[in-house]
Amino acid sequence: MTATPSNKWTIEQDFARIGEQAKLSFDQLKGGHIFLTGGTGFIGAWILEAIRFVNETQGANIRVTILTRNPENFHSKYPHLFEHSNFHYLAGDVVGLPYEKLASVGKFTYLIHAATDASAELNEVNPLQMFDTVVLGTRQILGFE
Repeated sequence: MTATPSNKWTIEQDFARIGEQAKLSFDQLKGGHIFLTGGTGFIGAWILEAIRFVNETQGANIRVTILTRNPENFHSKYPHLFEHSNFHYLAGDVVGLPYEKLASVGKFTYLIHAATDASAELNEVNPLQMFDTVVLGTRQILGFE
């Protein structure tokens, strides 16, 4: 990791280094429209950071529609992602996929399913809710066209 003059790490440095070392190519995604479930969780936020980075550094113009149960909560945690012009947030749950709302957004070229209720506490207290999100949510996504 390369340090900034203030010795503070930045996500831009991380993505630049990953891109250099892994020779990542986002060419196939350029101009695409991704539907992302779980986009406001830990993995989803990282995916959005990566897309924001390539949009800004490579002119990729990747659009993302993000399904989230709580857009306002995500806005308070990551305002720079929430306000990105290529990101559109759709309130909803993967278990009850809002097909009508999705139809109004347009066609998608890619789908990334990252939704889960992953927590040790939920697994202990309500494992069926976690099961529903993972299994039924995946079924809903597999049936999505």
